[in-house]
Amino acid sequence: MQVKRIAILTAGADAPGANAAIRSIVRSAYHMDMEVLGVRGGFAGLLSDDVIILTSKSVSGILPRGGTILGTSRTRIDEAQVQTIREVMDRYRITVLAVLGDRETMASCDLLTQHDVPVLALPLTIDNDINGTDETIGFDTAVTTIAEALDKLHTTAEAHHRVMVVETMGGATGWLALYGGIAGGADFIVIPEVTVEKDKIVNHIYRRRESGRGFSIVVIAEGAKLPWLSNTEGGVGHALAQEIQDATGMETRITVLGHQQRGGSPTVQDRLLATRMGMELVNAVKQGITGKMVALTGGKFELVNFDLAAQVKMADKELYNLAELFY
Repeated sequence: MQVKRIAILTAGADAPGANAAIRSIVRSAYHMDMEVLGVRGGFAGLLSDDVIILTSKSVSGILPRGGTILGTSRTRIDEAQVQTIREVMDRYRITVLAVLGDRETMASCDLLTQHDVPVLALPLTIDNDINGTDETIGFDTAVTTIAEALDKLHTTAEAHHRVMVVETMGGATGWLALYGGIAGGADFIVIPEVTVEKDKIVNHIYRRRESGRGFSIVVIAEGAKLPWLSNTEGGVGHALAQEIQDATGMETRITVLGHQQRGGSPTVQDRLLATRMGMELVNAVKQGITGKMVALTGGKFELVNFDLAAQVKMADKELYNLAELFY
């Protein structure tokens, strides 16, 4: 009987926890007498035949490391490339592709599945915008980074009686701004899912000042759409900071957190999530299941279809409304 052989690749934007997932897949696979290959540089590496052997020694010490030892790229798959992928998989006797990636990566996996290419995937993105799973690998680490930044900004904002506008990543969704803002004690949160009028933000800052709180922390997601912002070429955070300063007369500063949200060592939660999801993926390989993404739903691990996973999961508006209790 042919030994099952898994080829791992990371695709799309990197996220903390990728290495923990790679380690989990490799060690779980060898425990089940499977072989493992690694593809360097995402789908681009698969198309260019950049494939290496992974062993237990290859993944030694990578659990706490950020980034991905395999590298990544934003290359997406189209129908013209499917045959090339098949040929590479046949050449290396690959049983299944194990793909770690973001929502756009899930769309590529869906296309491969439609063409009967055996693929399984793990949701890897700080944005937490992949449908069908409660949480994605990397989200908790990014949220922790945001909360820690807000903790630091609170003291300087209070000392100088300033308004601090903090712009987070998150693409078209507000998960990072919402969770990070709540955890970091933000005084106002702006996300793409909810349109906020200028007066609501300004009046809230006024009320805080009148009640003796002469500073405010405003968190805004990079994808937020506020029609009343006059110039967003420099980013919505810069535009909002200028509007607040003009309207209130209070000194207002902007902090764009940027790619540090993607970096650093993964949190305990992300390490555990990545490890458990990696084990679930290998169990699916053992059972001969393909065409699915491992998902965490209601505290349990499930396998969901790629057409579901590729859809955008918008931030929780009910939680957003509840967050106003703490402003």
